[in-house]
Amino acid sequence: EDTNQYTPLHLCVQTGNEIILRNLLLAGANINDVTAHRRSSLHIASENNRGSICSILLENNIQANLLDSNQNNALHLAVQHGHIDVVRRLLSESDIDVFTP
Repeated sequence: EDTNQYTPLHLCVQTGNEIILRNLLLAGANINDVTAHRRSSLHIASENNRGSICSILLENNIQANLLDSNQNNALHLAVQHGHIDVVRRLLSESDIDVFTP
């Protein structure tokens, strides 16, 4: 973890490296760890337009409805940033709550 409580998994998701992501998950990384701002790897992937990373996280049962410190779930961030592919993946591949305020 760094000072923002980013784990290697968070950093990997931020850079978009699918191979390292899969290896970290195989090695037992906690997929639901959150940062100091309560952002999960799915929040980070959604905000950074990493659609394939979102799919991998969802396949590995990340909690899709976690809220960050601003009460945003991953869908909120994808919509705010105009990431259409990520929005579609979240809606079709998860049980994300579209009604979270």
